[in-house]
Amino acid sequence: MNRVVLLGAAICLSACVTLPRSGIDFRISNFRQGLIDPDAAGKPMIATEGNDFPYAINGTCLVSGRRLPCMWHGFEFTYRGPDDLNVLTCTVDSSVPFNAVDPTETYGSSVTTFNFSLKLKGRQGRFINPKYKTWPAGANTPWHEVTRCEYREQEVLRFEFTIRVPPNHAFETGRSQASLRSLARAVQRER
Repeated sequence: MNRVVLLGAAICLSACVTLPRSGIDFRISNFRQGLIDPDAAGKPMIATEGNDFPYAINGTCLVSGRRLPCMWHGFEFTYRGPDDLNVLTCTVDSSVPFNAVDPTETYGSSVTTFNFSLKLKGRQGRFINPKYKTWPAGANTPWHEVTRCEYREQEVLRFEFTIRVPPNHAFETGRSQASLRSLARAVQRER
């Protein structure tokens, strides 16, 4: 009789618990990165895919409350996770000191490492993270970044991005001002 109860408990434990194969039950797929442009509806999208670009102004950005010319870039991916809110903790390591800012706030000045989190709503979805850079005055070396993101202390995403010094420091853009304003408004609405 005791054997039957123990055997039944063992069967229930093996059938009632599902352990993820890699130790976590979170997946990222369809990762892309590159330069950002607005789509037909004005929402940000990866317009030119890649991870190495010369610095070129392709928009204006709100930096700690000030409008400045900048270079929009970013990354996107699809995800599947176990929770209604999946949080990735990320770290950017940069070869060049930078000011960590968003449209309203400065988080750090002249830093080479910056930590942030990505809050992914829903058990699955598509996420796009538009970012921007303003060229540091007097900079003459490439800007190389490595970004790593973890879910429950396990790395689930790692990528690199390089911005090179433009050949003549002419940060011109061929995009219309209306297109640039549309992109800035769309990103502001999504934040």
